[in-house]
Amino acid sequence: MLRTRRILRLTAAAGLAAAGIGLSGGSAQAGLSHVCGVGDICLYKHYDLNDGYSDNKCITNELAWTDPDVSGNTWLDCDNGSTTSDGMDNDLSSLRHRGSGYTFHVYEHDDYLGDSSSFGVGIDGHLGANAIGDNRMSSFSTSV
Repeated sequence: MLRTRRILRLTAAAGLAAAGIGLSGGSAQAGLSHVCGVGDICLYKHYDLNDGYSDNKCITNELAWTDPDVSGNTWLDCDNGSTTSDGMDNDLSSLRHRGSGYTFHVYEHDDYLGDSSSFGVGIDGHLGANAIGDNRMSSFSTSV
C-alpha cells in the first residue's frame, strides 16, 4: 500500500481510494487559515476548526481518501502550507466535510478498528462529542 511521510494533496483518481490505495501523489496544499473549499474534507489538530490557536495545523484534500495507519503522517501549517514535524496519530480534534457523495469515517485504531465516527457532507465536527473521542484517531476511510 502506498503511504507517505507527509500529508499530501491527492492527485490520483478517486478510484484509487475506492481500491484501498493510501495517501499518494501531489504537492502539499493548505489554504489560508480555516479555508475549507467545496469538495474538501479538512482535518484540524485543535477544537473548533483551530479557531484561536496559534499553531494552526490542518490538512485539506479534494478527493475521497483513506489511510489504515496515520502514524507516519504529519500536519501541515494551515497558514502557509508548509509541512511540520507534528504527527497526526491520536491528534485529531475537529473536521469539516465539504466533499460530495461520500461519508468520512475515523477510527480509534490502525486498520479501521476500534471506536469510530462517521461524518456526512456538510458536517463540522468536534470529535470529543462523538464515539471516536478527541485525539484518538489512528486511521480513516471514505465510503459512498
